[in-house]
Amino acid sequence: KTNPRASLKSAGKRGVPPGFCTLGLARCTVYTLRARSRMKWSDWPGYRAGHRWSRIRTANASGVEQVDAFSRPLGLLESGFDVGGQKQGQSDIHALLKVDLQPAEATEGGVDCQQNWSDRFIERLLLAWTTVRDRHPLLASSVRDGGDACIPGGVKPREFVYVPPTSFEAAVGAAQHTVLLHETGPSESLDEACLAILDRYILNGERVLLDQSKCLARLVLIRHPVEPLKLGLALVVAHVVRPALASGSRARKANARGLL
Repeated sequence: KTNPRASLKSAGKRGVPPGFCTLGLARCTVYTLRARSRMKWSDWPGYRAGHRWSRIRTANASGVEQVDAFSRPLGLLESGFDVGGQKQGQSDIHALLKVDLQPAEATEGGVDCQQNWSDRFIERLLLAWTTVRDRHPLLASSVRDGGDACIPGGVKPREFVYVPPTSFEAAVGAAQHTVLLHETGPSESLDEACLAILDRYILNGERVLLDQSKCLARLVLIRHPVEPLKLGLALVVAHVVRPALASGSRARKANARGLL
């Protein structure tokens, strides 16, 4: 893999790379395989069919108080994808969509009118993304080391952790931190910008959009300043969360819920 973005280590808060901004609406260490204690497959919680989420108490973001959360051990395939994800996101998956908004009121107006319609669409998109994350908690989860027994094959046991939002406002606020907006240059077409985003930040180089311990799914919006009604939507997901076919299903569900 090439590495055209070695300078992105200090990209800003929450790992936002240059050229992106978070919505104003509201690294990964190489995994070392190390065995601690041996156990049989039948004793590993992640192997038993129907292993469930467990309620736990964990510190909130500020570390001041304990809040309710849920955890469960990674399954067999999930553990393999998690190892790949920690190695610079080798198993990350993505989907790219292009949207052409054509409301009559906007197309008859100027750029300012179109910009307003584009902003309204992004607001609806954020609400749709919040709903999708609520219906599929793994998209809003993180992965951490969990347990002392070693998975057969010497893989260190890991677990999902999900902290449910305490209110609608908290859910929207958490979702908007996982959405990035990239405004293209005036001389760059939307197609060129989408391909550049894929090449520089998703397919090649260091992993800057996702982090197993913080963010397992992110939505990247690409918008042209001259034609704001045309947007690109890149969904980037850690493979430990969702296989490629299921990610396509998530995109269709988001569309059905009024995203477009």
